[in-house]
Amino acid sequence: EIETSDKICNTSDDAVAGSLIVKFGEEAIPSLEQNALNAAKTRSALTRSGIESVDDILNDLHVTSLERVFPEAGEHEARTRAAGLHRWYVLGFASEEDLDKAAERLAGVAEISKVQFRTRLYRASDCKTYPFQATANGQTRALVTADFNDPNLFWQWHYINNADQAVATTSVAGADINVADAWKLTAGNPEVIVAIVDEGVKYTHPDLAANMWINPNPSPEYKNQDIHGWNFAADGPISWGQKGDSGHGTHVAGTVAAVNNNGIGVCGVAGGTGKGDGVRLMSCQIFSGDLTGDALVSSRAVKYAADHGASILQCSWGIKAGIYTSDNMFIKQSPMDYEALQYFAAQKNCEALDGGLIIFSAGNESTAMSGYPAGYRDYISVTSFSPDYLPANYTNYGSGCNIAAPGGETSGLSGGEKAGVLSTLCSETSNGADYGYMQGTSMACPHVSGVAALGLSYALEKGKRYSLDEFKTMLLTSVNEIDSRLGEG
Repeated sequence: EIETSDKICNTSDDAVAGSLIVKFGEEAIPSLEQNALNAAKTRSALTRSGIESVDDILNDLHVTSLERVFPEAGEHEARTRAAGLHRWYVLGFASEEDLDKAAERLAGVAEISKVQFRTRLYRASDCKTYPFQATANGQTRALVTADFNDPNLFWQWHYINNADQAVATTSVAGADINVADAWKLTAGNPEVIVAIVDEGVKYTHPDLAANMWINPNPSPEYKNQDIHGWNFAADGPISWGQKGDSGHGTHVAGTVAAVNNNGIGVCGVAGGTGKGDGVRLMSCQIFSGDLTGDALVSSRAVKYAADHGASILQCSWGIKAGIYTSDNMFIKQSPMDYEALQYFAAQKNCEALDGGLIIFSAGNESTAMSGYPAGYRDYISVTSFSPDYLPANYTNYGSGCNIAAPGGETSGLSGGEKAGVLSTLCSETSNGADYGYMQGTSMACPHVSGVAALGLSYALEKGKRYSLDEFKTMLLTSVNEIDSRLGEG
C-alpha cells in the first residue's frame, strides 16, 4: 500500500478529468515503443503498452489513447532520452472514470514508477484590460528623455518614471527599471530568443510582428504550422481572439520586446532600435480560450522552447502560493514539470550563456511566500511594485521571491489604470484597442525577462560568455535597494 501511494505524486484536486500522466520504468520502454511502431504501421492510435500487467488495467479503464508526453524529437531525441523524458506518457479515458482509483491501480504495477495528475495552472494577473486612450492632458505628462520615437513611451512609467502626477500623485521618480541608460548600450539582439509561455502572442500585431521568432524548420508533428510557436493547449496553430482569451500573452510579449523606434505605440524592454535588432519572441501557448493550461501542456511548451533555441523562459503563471511550501515538495509532486524545466535549464541556446534562464511571476495572493514553480531555488521569482515604489497590493513577497519589478496597480492610485503597465493588446479581445494597461506579477515578470535579454544581447556584443549562476547573480544584484521603502512593518 505504501509503495502505491509513494508513486502517486500529487492529488486530484483541480486536475483535468479523463487523463493521467505516468512515468514508465526503463525496462518497460522497449515493449511500449515496439507497440507504438506496430500501431504506426497500421495507422492506428496506440492504446496498449504490450505489457500484460499494465494492459489489464488499461483495458479496465477503457483507455482510448496512450502517447508520449514529449514527441519524438528528431535531432534532439538523444538528449531527450538522456534526460529520461521519453518515459513520460499520457493516458486518455472517459471523463467519468474516478481519477483517484485509476491512479491507485496504475501505481500498483511494477513497470510504472510515477503517476501524476494534470493539475491546472493559472495566469498571475486578474486578466482585466484597460484600453489605452491618448489624452490631450499633456502638460502634466512628465517629459521622457529617450532616443526612441514611440509616442506612448510617455505613459510607460515602468521604464522611465519621472514622478508623473498624471500616473499617480504618489509617483516616485526612479520607480522603474532604469532602462534608458541601458538602451544607450544595447536595445536587443535577434540571436536572443525569449519563449513567451502564456496565452498566444498576436504575431500580426503592428508593434510585435517584426520581433517575432520565425521557425527555420517548421515540423511535421506540428503540421508544419509552428511558424512562430505552437498552441499546446488546443494542439493547433497559435490563436488569440477566442472567447476566454484576454490578451495576457500579447501584453507580456510587448513588455519584453515590442518594437522600439518604429514611430508607433509603445516600447519593449529589449525591442531593439527599429533596425531589426530586437530580441525574438517565441509563442509557446498554454492558455487558449477557455482551455486552462496544466502540467502536460506547460511541460510540452517548455520542451519545445528548449529544442527550438530559446534561452529565456518567460512564465507569468503558476501554482498558487501555499500549495507547495518547499522545493522538495515541488520536485516530488510535480516531477514532470520539474524535469521539463531542468531540461530547458540544461540547453545552451545562446552563445553568451551556458544554459537556459527560467523566470516566473511570484503570484498574486498577497501571501508571504512565492507560488511555484517560481519559488524553486534555481528559477527567478518576480514580485511587483507600483509607481509609488511600494509593493503592489496583490503581490506575493518574502520566502522564495528574488527580485521586484513594476507590475502596476490599475485601481487605488489617483491615475487609475494609468498606474498599471502599458503594453500591447489584442484588438479582438479589447474593444479594438491595440494597446492597454494590465496589472499583476504577470506584468512584472516580463520586465525581468526583458532586462535579462538586454544583458545577454550586450554580452553577445562584447563576446562574453557566462555560466547560468554567474548571469543570475549579476541579474539579481544589479538592482536598486527597495527595502527601505517598506518602513516599519
